[in-house]
Amino acid sequence: GTESIPTNSGDAGNNSTLVAPKARLTVLISNGVYDYSQKANQKNALNTFDDLGIPYDLVDGMDPLQKEKRDEFFEISGVRGNYPQIFSSAEADGTDIYLGGYNWL
Repeated sequence: GTESIPTNSGDAGNNSTLVAPKARLTVLISNGVYDYSQKANQKNALNTFDDLGIPYDLVDGMDPLQKEKRDEFFEISGVRGNYPQIFSSAEADGTDIYLGGYNWL
């Protein structure tokens, strides 16, 4: 989806509209995490997004099929083995931005 943003091009009476992509959240979790606080933080983060009706994509760091995406997220965040990690993905170019961990909420 996109959202229109009205702009003024500087020409008298000539307004144009830019189309800005909507960002989407991606949450990196690990279904194999053994640390109690990380497990609780993952669950609470997902519950918060669900309760607020915020859509998100889920990447499971333990899933061998998602290992490449997990490693990309680790590289972006600079954080390995700490979950959850929350990212914003712009639809236009697919650039992922690290927002933070559970404390970011």
